[in-house]
Amino acid sequence: MHKRYAEQAEWTAAARKRLLETAPLNAGSAALEVGSGTGVISSSLSREYSIFMYGLDIDPAATRLAVRLDPNSRYLVGDGYTLPFPGGSFDLVVCHFLLLWIKTPLDVLRDMLRVLRPNGCLMAFAEPDYGGRLDHPPELVHLGEWQTKALQRAGADPFIGRKLRALLAAAGAERIFSGVLGGEWSSADLERDSAAEREILRHDLAQSFDDQLENLLEMDERAASLGERTLFIPTFFALGYAPA
Repeated sequence: MHKRYAEQAEWTAAARKRLLETAPLNAGSAALEVGSGTGVISSSLSREYSIFMYGLDIDPAATRLAVRLDPNSRYLVGDGYTLPFPGGSFDLVVCHFLLLWIKTPLDVLRDMLRVLRPNGCLMAFAEPDYGGRLDHPPELVHLGEWQTKALQRAGADPFIGRKLRALLAAAGAERIFSGVLGGEWSSADLERDSAAEREILRHDLAQSFDDQLENLLEMDERAASLGERTLFIPTFFALGYAPA
């Protein structure tokens, strides 16, 4: 999974940089990533902004790897519903491709706001919306439909992106800013990203669709090699501030 986390972090790097330019951070500020995985985002924030990072994730194996890869930050095992920190502990709290996997994301966002200092910033860097997925050639639209259903079976909300701003408002965040990540691809990017997506689809869907899936994935690979493939999943971001 570390490879996948690194790929996702690369997709959102420019948007994260832009958002973080608005955050009230100084060298030595304290920040928390909820759902830190193997530490890809936390380690980059610690390194690039000279802030002290905490990372929290429910997966002990991912957390152990984060500790090995990033000794400059502190990583803990836990869940986002009951963050093991007193109120007002952090200047910044972030998450990245997390809320789609949370059964009641509003509860998690409320606790993220709780641990922020007054006027501290909460940033949801990336949450996808598969309801707006675009596929070309049109024969490949079934891949998106199948993946949406697979995510729902796994307990995820594939439409979380469009709800993100409303969730921050309901949680009590103020001065909310939100948007959607754009997309641009070179030929090399297209083939690389298509190959990565095929790996995920094989993992998520092989038992359900077997030969149908392989036929579509062969079509996908051929379209990517010819420069004809388009795949765009709208990915939303949002930030808000804790009340003063």
